[in-house]
Amino acid sequence: RTRNPSRAVHLHRMPRHAGLVTLILLWASSVHSSGTSDVGPKILIVYHSKTNWTAALAGVVRDGILESAPASVRMRLVANATCDDAKWADGIIAGSPVYFASLSSQLKAYMESWQDCFGWPTVKEVFKKKVGGAFCTGGQQASGRDMTMVGILSAMTSNGMTITGGPTAYGASAFHNDSATRIQFTDEEIANAKYLGARVAELARMLTGSKTKCSL
Repeated sequence: RTRNPSRAVHLHRMPRHAGLVTLILLWASSVHSSGTSDVGPKILIVYHSKTNWTAALAGVVRDGILESAPASVRMRLVANATCDDAKWADGIIAGSPVYFASLSSQLKAYMESWQDCFGWPTVKEVFKKKVGGAFCTGGQQASGRDMTMVGILSAMTSNGMTITGGPTAYGASAFHNDSATRIQFTDEEIANAKYLGARVAELARMLTGSKTKCSL
């Protein structure tokens, strides 16, 4: 697969604080902080990332949201995500590396915690107007990326969410290698991740009754 060097993502590690590593994603094209707006949907991007690739793809998903129309975006490593983040959101886009053709145990545990936080069947009332989407990264051509995204989407539908894919059937995915410091995605992977972000934002916008249209 041909990689475009101009699409490289450089990750700079900052000193450890409270056992966590803060990652600053510096994009060659531009740098975005979380968008804030009184118009448009509220989108939570929650992800688990061990080698930084899924974190980098989360940044591309965020760019797709912010480039499409006004929106508020929260970026959360799953270790820092709370039930209040999920309740706040009109749309949730969850990402994970592939582990044995499935999502990570950390992301699964977070999504399972929703029923503990809100109770059953109240959780379905809380999530019934929320839109969900999935993304992942995998290290092999047949690493189980589709199954990982299906697992994420299944957890979302179990909690009453409306789900969507991207240009591909189940969401957005990308191939990764063993490098954690120089990350490159193909143009197609970038386009698919941006489309997923814009798509979830647009559907959330429709469900919340916002009149702001998205440029898909």
